[in-house]
Amino acid sequence: MSLPARIAAEAARIGFADIGIAPAQVTHAFLSHAHADHIGGFVTGNRLIFPNAAVHCLREEIDFWRSPTPDFTQSKRAKGPLPGMIKDAREKFDVLQPNLQLLRDGDSILGGAVTLLAALGHTSGHAIFRIKSGNASLLHFMDVAHHHSLMFTDPAWGIAYDHHPAQAIDTRKKLFAQLATTHERAYGFHLPWPGLGRVAAAGPGYTWQPERWSWGL
Repeated sequence: MSLPARIAAEAARIGFADIGIAPAQVTHAFLSHAHADHIGGFVTGNRLIFPNAAVHCLREEIDFWRSPTPDFTQSKRAKGPLPGMIKDAREKFDVLQPNLQLLRDGDSILGGAVTLLAALGHTSGHAIFRIKSGNASLLHFMDVAHHHSLMFTDPAWGIAYDHHPAQAIDTRKKLFAQLATTHERAYGFHLPWPGLGRVAAAGPGYTWQPERWSWGL
């Protein structure tokens, strides 16, 4: 197991123990894309971490990894590790297969509580998630942004791990413009703890306005 996958699996194990929920009690899980630091939190070895959970992802993501020759020609990432990365993703999808629920852009589940949205570019089937409870909503934008300053100051600044850099930039610009208008609460997977905040317009770019976090006594 790769280091990111081991970290993700250990984080899942510790986190669920702390809140008193066994992994077998989880009934739904959401996979944004199949990079190791994400899909690695669902599989350890050849075993499902959440054996009773339906795993929801966009069909385009699994179609990419299972295609005969996944296309990384646009990506700026190092090409040497790609065969191993492709093999690892395919193996994990094979383990997940009995639990996979493949959805399309805009599909909602759990009575509309979670909606999957295509936010393509980081991968060919990268998904983000709008989570609703009553009148409140949270947009989990996953890997649309990897830095709390750089990618907000100028959304045209990207990361080498994007599969389709131009598409990722376009997605980021559109999403930030939307969030700066609606002021919807958001969450970023790679942003500093706790990763919650809002996007605000700032000149030609944007700023990330993180929520303050303090421990209760």
